Amino acid sequence: MFSSSMWWLDLRHDGNFICLCSKLCDLAAMGKDRLLGLDALRGIAALLVAISHFRGLILESGYIHPVTLAVDFFFMLSGFIMARTYECQMPKVAAFMVIRYRRLFPALAVGTALGLLTTDQAYWPYLPLALLFLPAPDAQHLFPFNGPAWSLFCELLANVVHAAILAKLRTRWLIAIFMAMLPGWAIVTALAAGAATTLYALPQALIRTAFAYTMGILIYRIVGDRPNLKVPFALAFAALTASCLFAPLIAYPIVIAVVFPLVMIAGMQYKPGRWAHYSGLASYPLYVVNWPIFSLKLPVAVTLPLVALATVSAIGFEKVLRRQSGQVRRLPSNESICE
Repeated sequence: MFSSSMWWLDLRHDGNFICLCSKLCDLAAMGKDRLLGLDALRGIAALLVAISHFRGLILESGYIHPVTLAVDFFFMLSGFIMARTYECQMPKVAAFMVIRYRRLFPALAVGTALGLLTTDQAYWPYLPLALLFLPAPDAQHLFPFNGPAWSLFCELLANVVHAAILAKLRTRWLIAIFMAMLPGWAIVTALAAGAATTLYALPQALIRTAFAYTMGILIYRIVGDRPNLKVPFALAFAALTASCLFAPLIAYPIVIAVVFPLVMIAGMQYKPGRWAHYSGLASYPLYVVNWPIFSLKLPVAVTLPLVALATVSAIGFEKVLRRQSGQVRRLPSNESICE
């Protein structure tokens, strides 16, 4: 198995780059399976987010603040998977965004429809913006239909920058950009990490997204998807869960920059059963539908089955749309949460 770092570092601007890259992608497609360990971890992170929303909205005992770190993990995972899947032959920006929109829209549509039940009618004219993953023109309520949609907006912006700029950069330049972001990102994250549902919070969210997503790209370019470093999956599971439940705010930068890359390395190596596939399959729909359902504040006996039904419906809706559009994935790889 070739090392991704070898050709990214040395051949990025070689005259035969396109031909070589295409051949490498063909080789990768032949032997590249889903990284089911990452599916498992993504499902765990989405479940932790749902538990925090359940605690805050249903039990009314407050959100679990460190769970916001799960979103940084999703961004990092997205950068890694997008690099793994597309950087060999990155589509043009418009084509790439069509691919991403087709993938993310079905679950968002289900979550947004549910959000209509609890959203003030004054915001209903902004429904088309919500379905395009865009914020509403209200500084205090950017995503009135579905709070977690802020992270999808940020991820899609990262996808645009990735396709337009980052995929064309040599790895050493990407490292330079990453290191330049590091001090400001660490300060912002340690002081103000949280959901970007207001205009005031959006800049720090974009900084968080840029850092974690870029780190994900670098993990793939430098480490590849078959890392030599061995990290036990049980330790990674414990580290991800404990970090998202108990990490103090001041430790957030260490969790993201040190713990999460090791968690991802463990996920690349882990070979779980089929449960991990279903964990990954349900993770994005669960992430998108749980908040609007919990906002209904129905009895627990009704709420939990409704979340399960909405999750399954979102999965089915995506499969129907994909079948009708004839969409076929180029590689059998993972997605982000935001998938």
